[in-house]
Amino acid sequence: MELQAQQQITLFVDPLDLWLQILGVTLFIIAYWVYKNFVKQAEDGFNKAFGAGAVGLGVYILATGVWATAVWPLPGPYNILFSDSWPLLGVVIISLGLSSWFNAFHKVLTYFYAGLSLPIFVYGVAIGYFRLTQQPEIAAAMFILIGLSGLLSPLLALKRSKATAYLIIAMLIIAAVIALFIGISATFSHIPRWARWSPWYGKVVIPTTS
Repeated sequence: MELQAQQQITLFVDPLDLWLQILGVTLFIIAYWVYKNFVKQAEDGFNKAFGAGAVGLGVYILATGVWATAVWPLPGPYNILFSDSWPLLGVVIISLGLSSWFNAFHKVLTYFYAGLSLPIFVYGVAIGYFRLTQQPEIAAAMFILIGLSGLLSPLLALKRSKATAYLIIAMLIIAAVIALFIGISATFSHIPRWARWSPWYGKVVIPTTS
């Protein structure tokens, strides 16, 4: 019996480089939100403006995350780490944006954020354990820092400690820098890698006239 080699056909482009850059920007925005609300405690209309932008950003993240969870555009286990965790960020940003817009942020939300952060922390440990990605140490650190910042958020709301706020801000900023570094680096490797790729429905050839 002759064995035939199976060729893997990629149906969708890998969007991870864009997501990582958006993640970095989003983490910077959240860090600034924590600073304004738990360090400065300013009431200058920032939260309403933040809410307007955060909801739109969260809708995009949630929509692309649901799509990615359904189609798995990344190689194998990376969908578990990235595609399945991406919509969780969308849920967090939407809820944070709405609560900021209506000035209704309550400490009970931080319990939800802590719960959603637990799998992110676990994924970070898994990245290091299984040596996933080309840079497992910094990728694991990114996930773990994001997870820890969410797990610590109930302490931030309960004690309103500036020391805790600064710790969470520091973790978010470090994670944001890592996300931007990996995402920008990935852009310059993805472009040549996908140069000859065409979508699963093929290419449309438009005849030219001489």
